[in-house]
Amino acid sequence: MPSDEPQDAAGSTERGFVYILTNEAMPGLVKIGMAEDPYQRAATLYTTGVPLPFEVAYAALVDHPNQWEAALHNAFSPQRVNSGREYFEIDPHQAVGILELVAIEDLPISDCQPPALVHREALSRVKKKLPPLNFDDLGVEPGTVLKFIQHPDAIASVATYKKVVLTGYPEGYPGPGIDSQPISLTPLTVGLRSFLRGRQLASHQPTPYWCLPDGRTVLEAHKQLHHRPPAPD
Repeated sequence: MPSDEPQDAAGSTERGFVYILTNEAMPGLVKIGMAEDPYQRAATLYTTGVPLPFEVAYAALVDHPNQWEAALHNAFSPQRVNSGREYFEIDPHQAVGILELVAIEDLPISDCQPPALVHREALSRVKKKLPPLNFDDLGVEPGTVLKFIQHPDAIASVATYKKVVLTGYPEGYPGPGIDSQPISLTPLTVGLRSFLRGRQLASHQPTPYWCLPDGRTVLEAHKQLHHRPPAPD
């Protein structure tokens, strides 16, 4: 299907942003598209028929954005909810992981202009953030092995209720955790992902990138504990 984003006269844009949007009023859905300004695009989608603002989960500058937008649409076509719309029943991290591979640079989330106060208040009423990760609460005992989903050699062992020890890592990895000292998942995940991508990546939620021995990601276990079902695969 053609994109709902504007293109140049030749139907192609040499360089631009591909974005991933979420909306608390549309749980489990992700919008994937392209735009010169993802935040402006998110703002224009917030019309009178939409009760809450869209949020930019991730956006990246890429070469030939129309091609990468189409590739993402094709990759997630089984989860597309309407052939005439760019909405997919996926977890946003599924799309982020692919888009990072071709990103020239991340669009800093801090660049986003916050919604007006009245809209922020509406978001705060419906947006229930998960409490901080606590392995004890999850029933994950010290010594439990976590596997990093983006590389088979990256393995961590739970050390305390909130920290792990890196026990295996890709050859040549020079980043956080190699000193075998307890470390939280966030810097460890950023370090591993940045090394694998060959550039410094922005910090994102780390829990979707680690699997428990039962096959669930840490994020899935965290959501299930607090009665928030994960988005469909």
